[in-house]
Amino acid sequence: MGLADIILERFKDFMRGQPEPYKFLQVFYVQEKERFLNHKMNDYIKQNKSKEEASILARQGFVSTIGRVLEKIVELLLKDFCVKNNVKMTNDKILRAKCINGELDKVKRALLVHFWRI
Repeated sequence: MGLADIILERFKDFMRGQPEPYKFLQVFYVQEKERFLNHKMNDYIKQNKSKEEASILARQGFVSTIGRVLEKIVELLLKDFCVKNNVKMTNDKILRAKCINGELDKVKRALLVHFWRI
């Protein structure tokens, strides 16, 4: 399990403790950033990097990792919202498939009419 997956699992635990987790995403982000930077800086310092270099490397790693995590978090929050509000969700990969059902075909055609692409 990669670091992004571990952070995502922590977010799932965080979601369970909050009635509206999207309102507290900033709190989660700050907690994870602090945890990540402290852990990575300690790792780099153990590898005999200077404190300044360790800080730079840790921040670069955080930006890369958190980008992947935020993508997955937004998807999780959207799925949660859709389930609660009885709304269906799809994506471009599904709509580009050769065999799709009638409902998805209507969605695909509407997207093509309004936006000229899927």
